[in-house]
Amino acid sequence: MLWIHGGGFSTGAGSTIFFDGEELARLGAVVITINYRLGPFGFLAHPALSAESPEGVSGNAGLLDQVAALAWARRNAAAFGGNPECITAFGESAGAASIARLLVSPKAEGLFHRAILQSGHARGRNRWLRQDTPGFRSAESVG
Repeated sequence: MLWIHGGGFSTGAGSTIFFDGEELARLGAVVITINYRLGPFGFLAHPALSAESPEGVSGNAGLLDQVAALAWARRNAAAFGGNPECITAFGESAGAASIARLLVSPKAEGLFHRAILQSGHARGRNRWLRQDTPGFRSAESVG
């Protein structure tokens, strides 16, 4: 089971004691908690960043971190006693919204097989991705 934390795409950590996975591990589950880039480091859309991207888009670094974590979990599940053919992604709030997006992403295809979404959905607003304006404002404010 791979946990993706919430926090509005701007705060949070997989190491938060509240999400330590101890109870699930006691039941025999292999639990992985991850971190991913947050705020402008993970979700800032800007034309200059899009120009550098092989896909021609920006604002997806946090989701790409999650895809990388899922790929790592799949490659290494057996070494920890898990089944690489039975990976469950689960998360709350922004973590659940991320999983909803990953469910339809070709980049995440085959990396997980089940999903548990708690208090999140794919239609949630992410101010960093709505338009380039926040990216311009952030870039201007830091010079």
